[in-house]
Amino acid sequence: MKLSEIIETITVDDMKQYDCSEMLEYFNLYDIHWDKMWQQDRLKYVTIGRHYCTDQAVGIDLIFFDHEFVAISSKTARKSEIHFEFKSVEIGKEVFEFLKTFVIYQKPYFYIVDFDADIGDGYKIDYSIQVIDGVLKYIPTGELVTVGRQHYNNDIDSWYSIEATFPNGDVKAVSMKDVFLPWGKY
Repeated sequence: MKLSEIIETITVDDMKQYDCSEMLEYFNLYDIHWDKMWQQDRLKYVTIGRHYCTDQAVGIDLIFFDHEFVAISSKTARKSEIHFEFKSVEIGKEVFEFLKTFVIYQKPYFYIVDFDADIGDGYKIDYSIQVIDGVLKYIPTGELVTVGRQHYNNDIDSWYSIEATFPNGDVKAVSMKDVFLPWGKY
């Protein structure tokens, strides 16, 4: 049997409202005005093959736009992607333009940096494993310390301290609560 023969047997009464969600995802269209989309009646579908995969119905649908065949969709397994094949590139573009009418256009919001705001001397990091550069500032004394031994094991408790070498040569374990990463060029 040919697809064209199946399409010829379908009447308007066979068609059901198409919810568009899978096609919207296929076209990477997000931020949808769902109420408007649910009210649309231009896209419809007819299922021509359906089976269960685990607990989900999957199969093949014919999709119609203004009662004219435009695409076939197939999903063969529960976790597989849905696949669309359009009648032509032009028709695919026409459906895409229609679906774009459901996208809520929002003006982008830009956060503006305050160049005169005090941003402190650096920022905190929680774990020794996060240290990339070997210099931290020790809060109790204000000294820059060089990072020695870091803990890269699965013992998360060891990530809360770091071995630090002080300017006078002393080496000791310090809590990550007592150090921060100073601003600098890295």
